[in-house]
This record gives sequence, structure tokens and C-alpha cells, in this order.
Amino acid sequence: MNGSDLPPFMGYLPPVVDGTLLELMNMSYPDYPPRAGRTGAQLSESRLLALDSLRLFFKEKPHQRAAEIVGEAVLRQTPFCLYLRNFGLGPRVYGARNDPYGLPQVVTLAGQFDNHMQRSLQAAVEPSLPVVGIQNPAGQSGPLPAFVLADEDWESLAALLVRNAGMIVIHFLGFTSGVLKELELIRAAGKQTSTLVVIEQEDPFAALKDAALLTGARRQEPVSIAGSLDDFPHRLLRQGDDGWQAVQANLAAMACESHAPPVDRALSLPPEFLPPEPLRNYCTDRSTEEYDRAHQLTDEKRFDEAEDVLYRAVAYAHWARYPLGRVMTLTALGQLSLIGFGAKGDAGSLLEMALDTCQEVRATSQTAAKMYPAIEQALGRLRAETEAKGKREIDAAGK
Repeated sequence: MNGSDLPPFMGYLPPVVDGTLLELMNMSYPDYPPRAGRTGAQLSESRLLALDSLRLFFKEKPHQRAAEIVGEAVLRQTPFCLYLRNFGLGPRVYGARNDPYGLPQVVTLAGQFDNHMQRSLQAAVEPSLPVVGIQNPAGQSGPLPAFVLADEDWESLAALLVRNAGMIVIHFLGFTSGVLKELELIRAAGKQTSTLVVIEQEDPFAALKDAALLTGARRQEPVSIAGSLDDFPHRLLRQGDDGWQAVQANLAAMACESHAPPVDRALSLPPEFLPPEPLRNYCTDRSTEEYDRAHQLTDEKRFDEAEDVLYRAVAYAHWARYPLGRVMTLTALGQLSLIGFGAKGDAGSLLEMALDTCQEVRATSQTAAKMYPAIEQALGRLRAETEAKGKREIDAAGK
């Protein structure tokens, strides 16, 4: 699927998102083995669910939210909380045995401890202080706003955030090179007394051993390095369900204390990580090509083929980070569902997704701004027809 001079597609989004896009792509080919035996309705339902999950993911915008929080804190000179953790506590991707069709697989093993911690921070700290984190683009998880950066770019941002954070929380699994660097940054800023270290006592992947065994995934732990937490006065061991209650109580107590505002009066925050430009350009071009081809197939009334091609186009648009392409392909899929298949329910779902995405980008795209009222009108007509049909059915049943 890749051009010969391009980097790989996978790895620039969380595995579950990349996997969804890859499956949309694969399912667009009639000879893809897992597609065999599926009815059109089953295929349509799975595709709509996949598209809606993608819509929700891209709507979250954790990096933008994190940048807004820190920018506001610096502007108003109000404190914020920084959340750091071992990367091993987040989701991790491993090679797995081939599926029944002989196709190579990967599996994502994601423990729940990081999610538990983030939700504890939401419940106990956010009423007093906003919280932000730092995440790898391929390992996003949890509800907190987080700066999304490549591995090689996190250190400079971490130094900036540590220097300006009023409160710091570390979810500690063990000493690794990354954790030692974070501790050094905190020491350099003199923030040990403003830091709560939650020491994880349980294996975050213990509950996933059966899944690893079934899939043939083999975990690879980061190298452990000697280190000390003796100069961090606020430490808490976490184990078992009661441990989470203690964590939340300690977080709440620390959040209510007085915390220093940012020391900087202005910050230059990094942009959100994006895949290499050649890859984005390639995917944008492919999305446009597939979109044009789908229109030609539709004109020739080859509706099934046109639908498959449009699903390839929408996958490429997501990989390209091309929101206008997502709007155009979703709109075309909605129109095709209506004109080619008479599937008003599917058409309504697709147009709703197109309208939602279009609303996000119409302020920055003239094309999207022009498309928005047309999509809104088409969706309005569908809704009016559905309501009228429902009323007729009720009237008929009452006679």
C-alpha cells in the first residue's frame, strides 16, 4: 500500500485507530478473506460503527486542549498540574501470530492503571487545578488533555512544563531512562515538595497474560536503572482497590494546597505531532484520486464499486490528517447510500458525521464553509421525511 520512498503508514495514531483505518481499507476489497460471507447490511453496519469511532477520536483534540490550558494558566498566572508516568503504564503494541487467513497481526496490550490514575486526577485535582499530560502519538489513552509529541521531542516540553507547573503527579512503575530524566527535571526546578509520586505495586499487564498467550504477543520491558526517590517527600504506594481510594484522597488534599503560578510570562508551545509531510501529501493525493474515481463509478451506476472506493478514500483522508477530505468523502457516501441503495438510515448517519466534521473546519476552510449549509439542508430533508413517515404510520395504526 505504501509508496516505495515513503515511511510506513502505521504508528502515527493509536493502534486501535490505525487498526480501524487499516480494516476499512482492507474491507474495501471484495477478495479480502474476512469479508466473505458478510451480507451488505452487516458490512454497512460495521463500516458505520468504524467511521463513528473515528469521528469521536478525532474530535477529542487532546493536544489543543492541553495547549489552551497551559496558555491560559500563563496568561492569568494561575497554577496547573502536570501528570507524568512511565511509558510502560500506557498501551503498548506487540507482534502477534497470524490470523486464520494467514495475515500478520499486531495486538495492543493496555492495562487500566493509567486510565484509573487519569480519572482519579479528574475527580480529585481538576476541581482545583487543570491537569495536562504528555503522550506519544501512537499511545494516546485516557481522558486528560495531553500534548501529543514524538518520542524525541518530549524532553524539551517536559522541562518547560515542569518549570511552570504548580503541582506535579508521577505515576511511577520503576526507574527507566525516561523516568530518571523526568526526576532530574523536577530536581533542577526545585519542585520535589510540589510533586506526588504514586508508586505502582502491581503489574499493569497481569490481567492481560491470557490475552498475550492467546495472541502470541511477547512483552518487552524497558531496561531498569538504579535510582532513588528519597528526596521526594510525598510518596504513596498503590495496590488494590483501596489503593485507588488513598490515591484520590492524597491527590485531593494536595490539590487544595497553595501552588505557585507559572514562572514564565510567555511560552512557546510545540505544535501537535504530524506524520512526515511526504506521507501526508501522498495520502491526500490518494484520497482525492479515489474520490474522483468513485464519482465516475457512481455516474456509471456501479454503486457497490463506488462505495468500496469511497471507503478507501475516507481511510486515506484520515491518515493524511485531511479534515476537508473526510467531509467530502462522508458526504459522498451519504449521497451514495441514498441514491444508489435507498438506505435513508445509513445516509442520515453519514451526513450527520459529515456535518459534525464540517462544523469543526468551516472556520478555516472556505470549501467547508460552503458545503456546510448544503449538508445541513440534505440532512434536514431526510429528517423531515423520516418524521413524516413515522406520523403516517402512527395515523394508519390508529385507524
